[in-house]
Amino acid sequence: MKAWDYDAAVVGSEVFCIGCLPDPLDAAHPDVQPIFASDEWDVYPVCHKCGREHDYVGLTTEGRLRENPLADPLITL
Repeated sequence: MKAWDYDAAVVGSEVFCIGCLPDPLDAAHPDVQPIFASDEWDVYPVCHKCGREHDYVGLTTEGRLRENPLADPLITL
């Protein structure tokens, strides 16, 4: 997926798949803010309507640690 591609968007404070956007909204509507593949989130965004997790985005350092606590560089085994 290219950095400028997206399958999800934010409307207000909710995340939606492009196909799950509430009527009469579409991806071109000014209230629809795309979630680009180059974006970083603390957790993967999840569609408010269908529950799909959009794992194509990057995770912040905090998000990566939340996904895998053993990835902490300060932990020595």
